[in-house]
Amino acid sequence: MVLAGLIMDLAFTVAGLVPEPNPNIRAELTSFSFNYTFWLNVIFGALAAYLFWLNWRHPMEHGHHHGEGEGGVSHHHHASQPSTGTLERRTMCARTLLAILVAMPVAVSANAVTPANPYAGQQTRSIKALSPEDIDELRNGTGMGLAKAAELNGYPGPLHVLALTTELRLTPDQVRQITGIRERMSAAAKPLGGDIIDREQRLDRLFAQGQITPERLAAETAAIGALYGRLRSVHLGAHLETRDALTPEQLAIYSQLRGYRNETAAPHHHR
Repeated sequence: MVLAGLIMDLAFTVAGLVPEPNPNIRAELTSFSFNYTFWLNVIFGALAAYLFWLNWRHPMEHGHHHGEGEGGVSHHHHASQPSTGTLERRTMCARTLLAILVAMPVAVSANAVTPANPYAGQQTRSIKALSPEDIDELRNGTGMGLAKAAELNGYPGPLHVLALTTELRLTPDQVRQITGIRERMSAAAKPLGGDIIDREQRLDRLFAQGQITPERLAAETAAIGALYGRLRSVHLGAHLETRDALTPEQLAIYSQLRGYRNETAAPHHHR
């Protein structure tokens, strides 16, 4: 058992899976949940129980099984039974696997208890506050979740509606109208997204070069906040226009297809 534990420790160390000591581990412990470590323990526990049963049924035996009994009568195993050497090899393998399986869930659970720092690796970003995905979405004028207040309250977005053209049975006029809404939204959102990227890069550079001051901080964050506000208004406005282009029946179908609860949908908006 000790040898198996040392082997597992060496394997996890080489693989870089041994967690760093965490002084805040008590604060990070969560309640019981059926996560992947639970199912790993169930699987390994079942295998360990099977191997224990196998070892109990075929214990390792030492000595000779072909010795002579009383009166010089020689006793032999039946030809169909495994030889002593075969049984010993099976039992040794079972015991080795049992020791490894007992040690493995402990090592996996220990690695899972201490979560990695969510910021680790982000220090290499060109703009620390934006992931590559964030930058792509800003450049492409996509939603970035900025219109959830509309989307989740019964105001569909033009892109999602056009993706469900067949299911919603959109008329040609509706398709043209909603396509126009999407194009106007994209045309307004892309330059705002580019401005946000530039401002975030400027703010990042000020911190990186140690040139940030309270005054610059206030000015830069205010500018970034204003740009985000305008970008969000563009996306929310597109949802507002799109709702007016759909019938109540289409809105209900959209809500169902998107997995939203119908009772959360807002009344039909009229201008």
